[in-house]
Amino acid sequence: MIKNPIITGVIAVIGEGALTAVYFIKSTLLEGKIQDLLGIFNMAGHMDNFVNGILDIGGVVYYLSVIAICTFLAMQSLQKKRWN
Repeated sequence: MIKNPIITGVIAVIGEGALTAVYFIKSTLLEGKIQDLLGIFNMAGHMDNFVNGILDIGGVVYYLSVIAICTFLAMQSLQKKRWN
């Protein structure tokens, strides 16, 4: 995505160095971060609230965002087929 591969490489090396330094200095800081990140995309967790009768704003915004993204991607797919 970046047109200059040197800048991309430098940013990647700096980012990897920062993660490695954090891991060796305080490894507990990174514990459970992948689960937390993937938990954001958990559709079943939001659905459980709706099934139990809890209408929270976070779940509504989450599902409306998913609908908007899927609609956008479907429109992009149709536009691509139209012009090819």
